[in-house]
Amino acid sequence: LHSWAAREAVVRVIYCYALGHADAAVLGKMVAVTLTQDTNVRNKHVGYLACRVLLRADDELTLLLVNSLQKDLGGDADALCVCFALDTVATLATTTTLPPLLPLVRR
Repeated sequence: LHSWAAREAVVRVIYCYALGHADAAVLGKMVAVTLTQDTNVRNKHVGYLACRVLLRADDELTLLLVNSLQKDLGGDADALCVCFALDTVATLATTTTLPPLLPLVRR
């Protein structure tokens, strides 16, 4: 999928999930995590939003999301990307995912 097509697909998955179709979350979780690793700010925004909506804190994909969060919180990322990452940390933080992110959040 092209990044714009992936972004549109994830937005549609969020819409279906909001309408009560919980099975739609299965389709968009991995694509949402992949979008958080994109360089485009719009794609990152949609990816982080979808992760906050579709993922649960105990989901296995949150461990894959930690890499994107570390990159956006620790590097010279855009201020918007840092805000997206911080919102996601606040929503999905667990005892497993928080220790590698805590020094970056405090910064």
